[in-house]
Amino acid sequence: MTIQLDKRLNAWRPDLADITLKGKVDASRFIQAEMATTLVSIASLRRGPGCEHPVDKELLRGEEVHIFEEKNGWCWVQSLRDRYVGYCEAKCFTKEKPNLTHRVNVLRSSIFKEASLKTLIIDQLSLNSEVEVINTDGKFSQLSCGGWVYSKHLISLNEYTLPFQAAAKLYLNSPYIWGGNGHLGVDCSGLIQMAAYAAGHIIPRDTDMQEAFFEEEVDGLDNIQIGDLLFWPGHVAIYDGNDIALHANATEMMTCAHYLEFLLPHIEEQEGTPLRSIKRPNLNLKTGS
Repeated sequence: MTIQLDKRLNAWRPDLADITLKGKVDASRFIQAEMATTLVSIASLRRGPGCEHPVDKELLRGEEVHIFEEKNGWCWVQSLRDRYVGYCEAKCFTKEKPNLTHRVNVLRSSIFKEASLKTLIIDQLSLNSEVEVINTDGKFSQLSCGGWVYSKHLISLNEYTLPFQAAAKLYLNSPYIWGGNGHLGVDCSGLIQMAAYAAGHIIPRDTDMQEAFFEEEVDGLDNIQIGDLLFWPGHVAIYDGNDIALHANATEMMTCAHYLEFLLPHIEEQEGTPLRSIKRPNLNLKTGS
């Protein structure tokens, strides 16, 4: 008998399912997933196997996945970081497990062909991308995947120096991209997820998941504190103090700061939905062990 499962977080189709779901869902075949690692800087995770399908989130370099199916150049995968399920081009992954050593700690960092800022830029890495450093030369670190990155843009995997609020502010004026998690742009819940991860916390991807994930509810705007999250159906913002909230939004098509006296009536007028809840995430900065 199939129980009610969120297909965003469970790899289940009538013809194929994760072996860990056996006994919970009906499927023609259950499979043990293969491990793989995201090889490209940004990979779109889609609702179906093809570029015509919407993007639900982005995988960043170094993000590990389970692969359940590979067919016609597309993989059906689940991110190990936040459990999100979707389809991604097979060329985005490697099944060879890299020895990841560092994480990008700035919004974007260029990969140079050589250990010099005057050489060709061959790619860009986003905040929270994970890489393997194999050598250093002056101010630059050489990556196992090729190229060199400015060393000050990297931090060891078990270190965290960006508080949640500071990480969120890195995205100010970044473009709004539906499903975005990278330096090219984010959506509202992607902003929250990436800022939380920079501070050492893994949280769900979508707004409804985040609202349910954070349990501590704030009793009204009079009690709001910096870092609290404001939720509407399908939207989330971060309170930044002085009656200002940060949010990635499709009105301005970027991440920006708005006064609450503008934001609250604007969203209710545009979407027909008043503020639904205020949650206190308590995302204190982790320290490496």
